[in-house]
Amino acid sequence: IPFSDSKEPVKAIVEDRDGCLWVGTRGSGLHVRRDGVWKRYGRESGLLSEDIRAVYEDPAGRIWVGSNGGGLACDVGGRFLTVTSREGLPSDTVSQIVMDDAGRLWVGTHHGLAIVESDELALIAAGAAPYIHPRVIDQTDGLPTDEFSISPPVQAHDGSFYLATLRGFIRVDPAQIQRDETRPPAYVAGVSANGVPAAHLNGPQEFPPGTDRIEIAFSGIYFGDHRQLRFRSRLADVDSEWTTVADQRVA
Repeated sequence: IPFSDSKEPVKAIVEDRDGCLWVGTRGSGLHVRRDGVWKRYGRESGLLSEDIRAVYEDPAGRIWVGSNGGGLACDVGGRFLTVTSREGLPSDTVSQIVMDDAGRLWVGTHHGLAIVESDELALIAAGAAPYIHPRVIDQTDGLPTDEFSISPPVQAHDGSFYLATLRGFIRVDPAQIQRDETRPPAYVAGVSANGVPAAHLNGPQEFPPGTDRIEIAFSGIYFGDHRQLRFRSRLADVDSEWTTVADQRVA
């Protein structure tokens, strides 16, 4: 097949609903055959890595690509929009991709199994997802390892998935894993101005002239997995949009 002069190893093959053949290689990017003509996609097309590990077409016809070090990418008219650990994935290496009956994408990575909700998938495909909030399943939840292999997931007749890891395989029932809709209360844990902690946290705060840096530390009460707890911050009357705070607890 004359799609690569370097003859890099093939790691993924998918035929989409239109009969196009998608071939992911290790080091030579992604190649697509349409009407007998091959086209190559790489970094110039938005992929952050040309070491492809997974290719998947979801029921809506969208093509998702996982790579080694390049995160999760979605094909939008020949241009790939990508999310990585900077945008909320647990790892930049994606080896498995599959969608459940609820429209959620299950993404096997080197740091656990990420479950991305359908509303966030739509934002990724629209190029409007500055940050995603996947539910992550890992060894603390009973996985034998956090690292998933490149074997494609298998869906059983009952809707459950079998997924391969570097230490055997697992079975998960998507119906048993639902998004936690509760919103734990947030509390201010401390305030500082130019590095000097405030004397009290009760009532209005007054800062002297010349103050150019104010930090507010905060936390929340949550009895589930603390890694699933996410915060957003916004300066009232100044910021028009909320800013997602990743692993920090200060704004």
